[in-house]
Amino acid sequence: MKRFEQTSHLYSQCGVKDGPKPRHLRVWERGTCGVVLDRAINAAVNVARASGLAGSARGCR
Repeated sequence: MKRFEQTSHLYSQCGVKDGPKPRHLRVWERGTCGVVLDRAINAAVNVARASGLAGSARGCR
């Protein structure tokens, strides 16, 4: 990832980059694969991966 990356736009489970979501939207389901994501956890997993801290970070289940 770049130095500034909008981490809530990237699905931590599959790596697909999606567009912005309204700030009030905290949990959503990805239509293609059906994964349910929490905005904060998804972003945290993406940040951990980018920093190299999470070799096995998997995101929401």
